[in-house]
Amino acid sequence: MECQPQPLLIPDPMLAQMPVHQLLAAFATELPWLSHAYGLAQTGQRKVENRTERYAQIYQQDGSGRLLDIRPDAGMQALCFFERNGPSSFEWDEGAIGISGSWTHPLALVLWANLPAIDHRGYDYSDALVSDAVRVLTQTAPNAEVVTDERRSDEVFRRYGWDVAQHQLMTYPYAAARLVFFAHSPGLVSCQGPFAVLNGPLDCAPNLRA
Repeated sequence: MECQPQPLLIPDPMLAQMPVHQLLAAFATELPWLSHAYGLAQTGQRKVENRTERYAQIYQQDGSGRLLDIRPDAGMQALCFFERNGPSSFEWDEGAIGISGSWTHPLALVLWANLPAIDHRGYDYSDALVSDAVRVLTQTAPNAEVVTDERRSDEVFRRYGWDVAQHQLMTYPYAAARLVFFAHSPGLVSCQGPFAVLNGPLDCAPNLRA
């Protein structure tokens, strides 16, 4: 499979996109072994030989509407993308109803690595790569809470019905992991104006807590 180009970043990410974009920026500088990093993926479907195949897809985000197929490939060094792992929830700041609060976003980081392409160590050192990713994740995303580290390949990619050739890329010398975590972003903060088409946000509302 031809390696896909990296999607363009969203200029003004909000809600779950905010911590995801913060992490993508941090991964670009802190995880040099990660060659392909993508944002929030969706589960796409298509017909392949009279059967329905599910795959991870993401918009190119360049105005074309093009969807990228971001499955692992032996030509890659390492790949990651994010998934929504449940509905986001909102909690008001105590004593500030209607002014501000914070969102909690259940997310998952899916990692895949071609170990010999990163470093010829001769053994499975995937734990070191996952630990490296967890380090950057918890240092970057505000108050991120990692709750599970799934290594069973059939569970890591459970949303996608890939063929046998793809599953052969899930065992040594390849490695896969799915990190479930909670990330947070501010919501309804007084300095965030209403959405305005093309012109950006309007002037901020007065700070009612001042």
